[in-house]
Amino acid sequence: MKLIVLGARFGQACAAAIVLGLSSTVIKWQKYPPLPAETGFGAFVGGYGLVAAAIGLVAAVTHFIPDKMMLIVDGLAVACFAISGITLSIRIRGMNCAEDFIAMHYKDRGHAFALFDGGYDNEYKKYGCTVYSDDDSTCDPAAFVRKCHTITADAASIWIAFLACILAAGLAWRSRTRGSVSRTSTA
Repeated sequence: MKLIVLGARFGQACAAAIVLGLSSTVIKWQKYPPLPAETGFGAFVGGYGLVAAAIGLVAAVTHFIPDKMMLIVDGLAVACFAISGITLSIRIRGMNCAEDFIAMHYKDRGHAFALFDGGYDNEYKKYGCTVYSDDDSTCDPAAFVRKCHTITADAASIWIAFLACILAAGLAWRSRTRGSVSRTSTA
């Protein structure tokens, strides 16, 4: 059972690393502040997921971490991934990553385009670039499609990491409760 728990924690760490990497990539696109909260929180959650997986790996191997602490760490990781997944999914609702959709509907979907348009420096324009601008390679429709795919992959990865956290926490809890030694204290 210990090897299964270690494998689940490793899977949790891999999923969290993917979330951290994709969210960091999305953050790098932002040329002008303010940074969308969903991407910043996604990067934080990915980092916290890595820390939670590392603590879980240590707890699975040693007896230094109390059960209650692991319950709190795992519960917080599950809650953070759920909140991040919900907020990003709401933000990208109705988005289609097809080039013709983006070219036709970018102004109607401003709530989602704020994630990958680079921010804006003009209070009236509200967009860092228009879909039809030719001066910047990051503003052409193909670049928007690539960014749309990355953000969609980030949202999917957050939900996969959420499930990985639930699985790892459940297996670790089952392993602890089935064991003969309870680790409720560090003594």
